[in-house]
Amino acid sequence: MTDDDEAGRTMIIACYARTLRPGISLDDFIAAWMPPGRSEVDYPVRCRLATDPLNPRSVLSLFEIDAPSEKLAEIIPTLVHPDSEARLERIVETTALAGVFEVDREFGGDVPAEG
Repeated sequence: MTDDDEAGRTMIIACYARTLRPGISLDDFIAAWMPPGRSEVDYPVRCRLATDPLNPRSVLSLFEIDAPSEKLAEIIPTLVHPDSEARLERIVETTALAGVFEVDREFGGDVPAEG
């Protein structure tokens, strides 16, 4: 966030590092957690999925949620399939990181420099 941001505005980053089971595609992975009636075109928050070029089963998921952490509990149901935990359990071999973080600083690229 920069000084130019609205007062009180918070960005949350939800981050997951997972290894998919053999034979599972990125499309299978997305289908496991995508809410019913949603698609990549109309997903309500920015989502970035990255795969390790040396191990395409290794997937990093980043969700950028423009809301304060107090609102996270009411936002999460709009971001995942109601049965996503059970669905992901069938296709994810391991989860190395699952965390939710508030952005404290943002810089580089097209973000205006602070100060």
